[in-house]
Amino acid sequence: MDFLIDIFLLLTGLLVILGGCELFTNGIEWMGKRFNVAEGAVGSILAAVGTALPETMVPLVAIIGSFFTKSTAANNIAVGAILGAPFMLGTLAFFVTGLAILIFTKQGKRTKDICVDSRYIIRDMSYFLIVFFVVVLSGLFRLPFAGKVILAVLLLGFYGYYIFITITQEGKVGEDLKALHFARNSEIPKRRWIFVQLFVSLALIIGGAHIFVVYLEKFASLIHAPPLILSLLLTPVATELPEKMSSVIWVSQKKDTLALGNITGAMVFQTCIPVSVGLIGTTWVFDGYCIASTLITLASGLTIYLLTSRKKCFSPSILMMGGIFYLIFILYILFSQK
Repeated sequence: MDFLIDIFLLLTGLLVILGGCELFTNGIEWMGKRFNVAEGAVGSILAAVGTALPETMVPLVAIIGSFFTKSTAANNIAVGAILGAPFMLGTLAFFVTGLAILIFTKQGKRTKDICVDSRYIIRDMSYFLIVFFVVVLSGLFRLPFAGKVILAVLLLGFYGYYIFITITQEGKVGEDLKALHFARNSEIPKRRWIFVQLFVSLALIIGGAHIFVVYLEKFASLIHAPPLILSLLLTPVATELPEKMSSVIWVSQKKDTLALGNITGAMVFQTCIPVSVGLIGTTWVFDGYCIASTLITLASGLTIYLLTSRKKCFSPSILMMGGIFYLIFILYILFSQK
């Protein structure tokens, strides 16, 4: 009976996340429209940061817990969660988005080609690959505390520069918007209703992700999954759901720049903000699983970057290659457990 209740609550958490994502994508588009923010910036910054909140909370909670309890497991969960976010984004999120496009194409909702404002996507991916490579090196070599503080400050400064470059870059403002859910009778909704809808949507996303993670962890305990594997592989699947679901919603509406910018922008965010916290708040030493996940993340990101960098339109099969790299990591875990 308890098992069935856990499954019910797990699915409830998923449904709450989906509902929150629908409100969020609708609200964030209207926010971009009302504040005259280009579509690429809406996806890469506003949407990416908003939907990145659930997975950002996991390592923060773990770091606070390890500080008070001096728990090695909490430290490992924090490091794994920080690295697991870009891993999931660079592999599974791309795969899910590509698969969704194929499904929507078969349903006649859109064409197969993915057409984006390549300036934003290429820039995001190149920034991510450079910064994440530095992050990998920082975990392989034991930096002194002063070195970790300096790197953390540089990462925060770089993300500030990234925001400035993204916002000041010209581009079209969102068009063809659905009515704001919290103001359906208003052709141009007031800003206060946009903020209210965004607040409610983020509350639903964070709350739903918390429910999902809690009951996913219960499931992991039943199969005796180690804490680091849980934080690298299972927890990010739940906490990255907002990015995946928001991108799925946007590709169904043929808004590919928003969909991919949501993923690539979150990748830049995750390699700057949570990593800067992890550098100072954890031991920041990578073991075999962390090294494997980071190298696979780099390989997947580089592959997708090279195959899309010179194309305005490309096939969803390129994005789906991220699923191959995700499978490689799962196989690595399975064989390493023997």
